[in-house]
Amino acid sequence: MHDGRLSRFVAIVSTIVVTGCAGTTEKQESPPAPDEVSYSDGSNRRSASDSGKLVTFDADMTSSVPDEVSGCIPACPQGFCGNNGCGSSCACSDGWQCSQESQCICAEVIWVAEDSAEPGVEDGTKDHPYASLAAALEGACPGATIRILPGQLSGGVVVDVPYVRIAGSDQSEVTISGPADGTNMLILADGVGLSDLTLAGGRRGVAVTGKADSRLHSIALERVRVTNLQAKIECPDAAYGVCAEQLDGVLLDHVDGATIMNCKFDQFAGGGDDSDTVGVRLEGCADTTVGNCTIAGLSGAGSSGSGGSAIGISVRTSTDVVIQSNWIETISSGHGFHGGGAFAKGIEVITSEGIQVLDNQVEQISGKHTEGSYSGKTAGIRVSGSSCSARGNTIRDITGGSGGIPWPGSLPPTAGVVFSNSSGELLGNTISGITGSCVESGSCSAEFVPFGSSAVGIHIANSSLLEDDQTSVSNNLVAGVRGGDGWVGRGKGHGMLVEAGGELHIRNNTIASVEDCTPFCPPADAVEEDVPTAGVSFLPGLEGSCKVENNIFSEIEGYGMLAWGHADGDPTPQVAYNNVFDCQVAFSETLLPDSSNYYFEPHFQDTSTQDYHLLPTSLCIDAGAPDTPCSNEPAPNGCRVNLGAYGNTDEATPEPGVQHCGNCPQ
Repeated sequence: MHDGRLSRFVAIVSTIVVTGCAGTTEKQESPPAPDEVSYSDGSNRRSASDSGKLVTFDADMTSSVPDEVSGCIPACPQGFCGNNGCGSSCACSDGWQCSQESQCICAEVIWVAEDSAEPGVEDGTKDHPYASLAAALEGACPGATIRILPGQLSGGVVVDVPYVRIAGSDQSEVTISGPADGTNMLILADGVGLSDLTLAGGRRGVAVTGKADSRLHSIALERVRVTNLQAKIECPDAAYGVCAEQLDGVLLDHVDGATIMNCKFDQFAGGGDDSDTVGVRLEGCADTTVGNCTIAGLSGAGSSGSGGSAIGISVRTSTDVVIQSNWIETISSGHGFHGGGAFAKGIEVITSEGIQVLDNQVEQISGKHTEGSYSGKTAGIRVSGSSCSARGNTIRDITGGSGGIPWPGSLPPTAGVVFSNSSGELLGNTISGITGSCVESGSCSAEFVPFGSSAVGIHIANSSLLEDDQTSVSNNLVAGVRGGDGWVGRGKGHGMLVEAGGELHIRNNTIASVEDCTPFCPPADAVEEDVPTAGVSFLPGLEGSCKVENNIFSEIEGYGMLAWGHADGDPTPQVAYNNVFDCQVAFSETLLPDSSNYYFEPHFQDTSTQDYHLLPTSLCIDAGAPDTPCSNEPAPNGCRVNLGAYGNTDEATPEPGVQHCGNCPQ
């Protein structure tokens, strides 16, 4: 389904780009009332008498029964075209066309240039273009195309003409400069398309603002760059949490059917306390796609409070959104002095339903130092209170910001992926280079001893990741997780941390190279209060069944698998057919693994390059649970699934000369 949405931009643009009428500059103040067209033969053909009227028809439309016989009352409101509900059609008048949304749109092309050749005679033709975008919009009819010649124009415009398309000749040749403390382009109409433009400066590049009772539809952005956004004001030293300026590359608020494709959002520096710097923000949206975009160089503002957060893509209170094949990098929160620490996130999904986060690359997400309080928080992908599928994403180089005091309880401020109070699936993600927040200075005898904080590859809290008895946490690779250095031994590493949740299956994952922190203070002064380092750690509160099978845990500076703080009678996971190698302790005493688990070297291809595919000689080949599907493995699959992240995928390593089963398990 998501592949279709990614190509939907072409369909949307086709409703607002009209061919065969280029160069027409005649303007009509508003669409004339459509005419009613009936066809007595029930066909959807145009007759000779209908020349000059361009109409689209539903495939099943018929008009074999006259309206006066059927008693049906046709409805042709102004600007509407297509099936009128009575077996006949509403049509547009001459010079207008019917869009796929059944709206009459014009075929007008209006030209805009930085400098008009003859001031005072601008009429929107290519020979006499308008000198401003605002002037072009003032006289545009619905469906018009506004073409901008190379150069620089002033922004701060309101686009309130439906189905208008604003297109530059090339993204690098057309720049629209936004007002220093405002929005470059505010869209208040359906069907607006922007393409091949650079929007520079201001606090917000594009804002599309509908309302709960009057939503906007079919907005399309293609090859648009938004750059150099910057907050206008700075917070005074005496202010704590009272100074906030929001920066957004694109804001979609109560918009349905939007598409943002092949765009770039970069070099944003902003914010203030309790405010965010965001590349793409979706609020209350539905059926929307963000794909093939680059988001880079976003930073929250430093302040005397908690500092400003920075987020690549933010999805809140939305439904049926696809975030696919985007590149998000160099996102950092702002330096703070007090409060809870600002957040740096590649992608966030908050209180939303039916969200798909697919094949994105998220890297170099970093928190900043916070004086005298909790450290800056970071996450590659964070899902909270939502239903979400996260598949095929690559997340790497996530680093926490240091703080003056440790985070309370088990909460790790640095994570590759976080699922909190959510449902959905985590499939086929690669997570590496996750490092907890480190402190840069301090004293072992100080009143507030600086702690290095924990890091986790995948954090699952109060979530159910099991649907229809299908594995939902599978085929993920987590490698290179390290707790942050502190003055005492606080920062721990966790390949996966699970706390208080519903039913959960953890199947066919590889978790490798998980390390503890390095405390600066002597061991006698160290305080061990945090959950010990482990490949996967289970905290109390599991409410449903939890099964852990077909995984590989390797090079863990602590436990392979750990149940921490469990009392007698607390639910513990079922542990079977896992391989645990080179761990200080394979299983904690509170776990009861059966005899199916293994303890041999997995023989990966090349851990120095983080290639965790199995060598053909590995004993992890064809060693999984007998009832696990393995049909997706290449021949010969040995009729049994491999252990680790590539089991039951087309990247599984086959063992030469073994049996192959086309349908397994048999």
